Amino acid sequence: MKNAIKPIDTPLRGLLKVSGINSTAKQLSTTNDNLPVNRKRNIFTWLSKIKKSRGLNIASMLAMAGLTAFQSCPPTTVHLEADFKASPARVYEAFMDEKQFSASTGKDAEFKNEEGAAFKRFNGAVTGRNIELIPNNRIVLAWHSKAWPASTYSIVRLEFTATASGTNVILDQTGIPPEFTQLQKENWPLRVFDPLANYLK
Repeated sequence: MKNAIKPIDTPLRGLLKVSGINSTAKQLSTTNDNLPVNRKRNIFTWLSKIKKSRGLNIASMLAMAGLTAFQSCPPTTVHLEADFKASPARVYEAFMDEKQFSASTGKDAEFKNEEGAAFKRFNGAVTGRNIELIPNNRIVLAWHSKAWPASTYSIVRLEFTATASGTNVILDQTGIPPEFTQLQKENWPLRVFDPLANYLK
């Protein structure tokens, strides 16, 4: 007896729906959840031909929908916390203002403080798109490192909370290629949090 065919996973179905691709969503409704890598790549190639929707490109939408670029290994997560002797508004501003972010990290950055806007950070070594911006409270980004496989995006979520001495920032980054997890864990304090803390003194 053959294995039952399950509907396609909810994140992809949701992506197709918000993209206005109802016919394709219906067509894929009988696709097995556990698609082989080559089949997933075919879907990604097809989706990539679609024009921008709601100001987000397909790669960013895939990331926002909880999908990474069809990796053969399960993606991993980094969780970190950092404390700053400055208000949440000040820390948020330093992270989302391109001039201040460049000054604190010592690397060029190009971005706008707008949801849906693309960004380049660290001399273009990191690219992506702003997914959700709640001033002084939360930042959610679709994040791609130049060293990663092409079209592989992770989700970066930064939460800002006021403390007696300033601000506590909680970072969660999901969808990292496994071989880069340790490097990401080291890079956030080394290249972002520590330089930013020194800049805000």
